Amino acid sequence: MDTMKQIAAVLLRVVRSRLFAAAALAVVTAGMVTYVSVNTHAVTVVDGSESRVVLTMNQDPYYVLETAGITLGKDDVIQTAREADTGTSIAITRAFNVNVTADGVTTMVAMTGGTVADALEKAQVTVGEFDTLNAEKDAPLTEGMSLLVERVQYREYTKTESIPYTTQTKYTNVLAKGKTKVNQKGQNGSKTLTYRERIVDGKVVDTELVSETITKEPVDKVVLKG
Repeated sequence: MDTMKQIAAVLLRVVRSRLFAAAALAVVTAGMVTYVSVNTHAVTVVDGSESRVVLTMNQDPYYVLETAGITLGKDDVIQTAREADTGTSIAITRAFNVNVTADGVTTMVAMTGGTVADALEKAQVTVGEFDTLNAEKDAPLTEGMSLLVERVQYREYTKTESIPYTTQTKYTNVLAKGKTKVNQKGQNGSKTLTYRERIVDGKVVDTELVSETITKEPVDKVVLKG
């Protein structure tokens, strides 16, 4: 009889321990569910024209994007915003390439927006006073844009040219008819011409005359004729 009581007591303890374990597990599970539900928040990820909602307990935006399987390029930019009514959002701005050509070298820069001036600054290219640029500096950048800076210089030089003299014939009664005599020798004059060259990337593309100065007047040759 005592043996039966002992067996019954052992069985009772086992049942109680299992019931306790089950109750404890239920409590822990409920606590975990409550914790997860309280701490889980929805994050809206906007990637260009696509958007998706990610449920996460992590506040790190990069972890959220990794969890969502979204890969960022090294030049991509993210912006995080938290609004009371819409929750957390992560906006991704994808970088695009812009080609900048100057001095015979093409540099590709990654941009996420901005203007032509911003791309030139990132490429460390300056535009001189006379240089030409194939776009306005304040124009917005677009994907695949190619910018060309042409180096323009002006160079002036002078050239001296001869001014040929003219011959004048004067009739006179002093000489016999048909006879001629040089009364004054002719002398060529001279003039100085100033030209300006327009040089683009080391090549002369245009030359214009900017001034002309007579440095010596020609002397007419005078011939007397009878």
